[in-house]
Amino acid sequence: MTMPLAIFGSIGVPELIIIGIIGILLFGRRLPEIGKSLGKTIVEFKKGLNSTGDELKQAINEGDAQKNPYALNEGNKTQQPRQVKQIASSTDEP
Repeated sequence: MTMPLAIFGSIGVPELIIIGIIGILLFGRRLPEIGKSLGKTIVEFKKGLNSTGDELKQAINEGDAQKNPYALNEGNKTQQPRQVKQIASSTDEP
């Protein structure tokens, strides 16, 4: 049983400091621009996830409404009354 990533252990504070120093040396003056573009990318990604989730919920709700028009939905908390037809009996009751 091999665990290639387990031999390295978890990343601690010294490793994060070394990664930060390497990042500053490599990117230098462009680091604020990279951070800004990364932030914008994350915001756009979250907006996309939220809109996809909203569309999915809407599609599910529309599908449920088509299957059962009397199902409870968010806007209407009461169930529609059902019409019952009275069937005439062929036998006379006293």
